[in-house]
Amino acid sequence: MDIRKLTIKTTHDCLKRREFTEKELRKEFLSLIEKENKNYNAYLSVFGEENPEVVEVKSNHFLAGVPSAIKDNILVEGKKTTAGSKILGDYVASYDATVIKRLRKHGAIFLGKTNLDEFAMGSTSENSAFGVSKNPYDTTRCWWFLRRFGCSRCFWSGCLCTGIGHRRVN
Repeated sequence: MDIRKLTIKTTHDCLKRREFTEKELRKEFLSLIEKENKNYNAYLSVFGEENPEVVEVKSNHFLAGVPSAIKDNILVEGKKTTAGSKILGDYVASYDATVIKRLRKHGAIFLGKTNLDEFAMGSTSENSAFGVSKNPYDTTRCWWFLRRFGCSRCFWSGCLCTGIGHRRVN
């Protein structure tokens, strides 16, 4: 199965039927991110295999085991949170944001933190202190439907099933 074409529903269904495990799925996405992120700069940080989320998920919630990306202005305990700014370049979150606590409760898997305009003050992810997040269809252009944040670029490039940002869920 081509992981670039997985939706939340198909991922959940495949996990329930044990066509693949959460760990196998995470490994495939991490491999794809490693290969593709240099072209798009969509992820600012990637959570590797060391993450505690890589466990057998017992929940029947539709997000259980589904790979997710988190916008880099949402706190994930023990992970860097820069909000796209060098001022916060070394800040490590001391607690989980409420949305992260709720996602963890339902077994969501986090792949990493995505790029954004500095302090989310923009609409194209072109003003991040860590470089422009590029359009996966044409890296020279920023299209209106891919504009808000790195999660959109990750989603459209096939490097995740869902992403959490400050305004919407892909």
